[in-house]
Amino acid sequence: EKPNVEELLKRMRKVDPDQARRYRQRTGQ
Repeated sequence: EKPNVEELLKRMRKVDPDQARRYRQRTGQ
């Protein structure tokens, strides 16, 4: 099972929205 991607994205978005976008693409969501 994958970790809380949504929560991770929320945290990343606060830090860097661009990085969150990259993470999303990497996971293939």
